[in-house]
Amino acid sequence: MKVMVSHIPNTFNYGSAMMAINLIYYLNKKINDNVGFFVDTRTDEDLQNLIKSTGLKNIEANNKLPDKKDFIATGKNVNMDLNWIGAYCDEITNYYNCFIVLGGDDLSEYYSKEQVTYELFKINRIAAKIPVLLIGQTVGPFTAWRKGYAVDMLKTSRIFTRDYLTSEYLKNELGI
Repeated sequence: MKVMVSHIPNTFNYGSAMMAINLIYYLNKKINDNVGFFVDTRTDEDLQNLIKSTGLKNIEANNKLPDKKDFIATGKNVNMDLNWIGAYCDEITNYYNCFIVLGGDDLSEYYSKEQVTYELFKINRIAAKIPVLLIGQTVGPFTAWRKGYAVDMLKTSRIFTRDYLTSEYLKNELGI
């Protein structure tokens, strides 16, 4: 089994690193070593930190990324972004058996309303073909049309929240 674990580019962010180390270590134990983990670390040093911290040898860097230069656009071009995301999703679903998104507040409008719509689109597109697990997430809140969009995009994923408020928001506000 090949499992892609995303959202751990920097192992010097101790919260993300701790989640990644524990998730990978215990999943590996549960699956009885019959798994390969692929991560989106930015550097080889980050990858080596994960390998050393887990004591596992079945962790590699994800190399299934379409080259952004193949999607060159002038100025801000939403179609270029969506085309790249589509190509990225195809690479993930054609190679991996499962896609895990480690928690944080990436599924929120706090930083960028545009970015969260891309992230939700990516999650939904991947979940249409392989299991997607959202582990340790804080989700929302969403406003305007993005609230219904989030419901549609998240309905095929398995969400494991990291706090009570998120769990209540998902159940009571989004009906997930």
